[in-house]
Amino acid sequence: MTRLSSPPPYRFLLLNMLSDSVYHHVCHNLGLRRYSDLVQHLWETATFDLRYGVSTKGNIPVSKLGFEDHTVQVHAERYSPAPPFCIRNAFRQLKKHLHSFEDVVFVDYGCGRGRVMLLALEAGFRQVIGLDLSLSLLEQCRENLRRYTQHQNDPPCFLVLKQNAATYLPPPAASVFFFFNSFNELIFEQVAVQITNSIIRHPRPVYTLILGSDYNFSSAGFKLIDQVTGVRLFCNT
Repeated sequence: MTRLSSPPPYRFLLLNMLSDSVYHHVCHNLGLRRYSDLVQHLWETATFDLRYGVSTKGNIPVSKLGFEDHTVQVHAERYSPAPPFCIRNAFRQLKKHLHSFEDVVFVDYGCGRGRVMLLALEAGFRQVIGLDLSLSLLEQCRENLRRYTQHQNDPPCFLVLKQNAATYLPPPAASVFFFFNSFNELIFEQVAVQITNSIIRHPRPVYTLILGSDYNFSSAGFKLIDQVTGVRLFCNT
């Protein structure tokens, strides 16, 4: 697996002196390299909900996510909202490969309260699909998306599904898949099989974006083609 190289020692020196764990999160998990990026990341994270009129912030442990099937908890990860700065940068990088999102269907695995779906709608994807098994998160996700789209003259198309990612066969038009702290490697492997099955039935270029997980889609025949602010981009062609 290709990993982000460590930044030069003079970058974030003060941050490293104050907290090694925060330094590691900023440099390695988020892939930030400049103080200006760090400031922008903090600003976008702090103001996201106010800007969109939604409620997506806050961490929720797996035990509080309200899964109907308690066995799901074994494979799930806690809810943690994705960093907007990193996602927007990843979308900009992805656009260099796709050129346009207007005909692209985007799938968010483990959509939570819908923050990444909102960013995908903002980026201009034709349709955005979110999957989750937490009833409480799904309810909040739908409400957040409703708030975001209710005053738009031409509301974007979105779909929020109570769906097990391991058994979900992506529709033929879906070609961008996003993952952020969604589940463990066992579920990732089953998801990769379903994505591969969809590609076999309907051959097409497919991109996967991963943040917050070490899972390597190269085992499913994908190639790592890019990497920006903590997000790894894989493609099957």
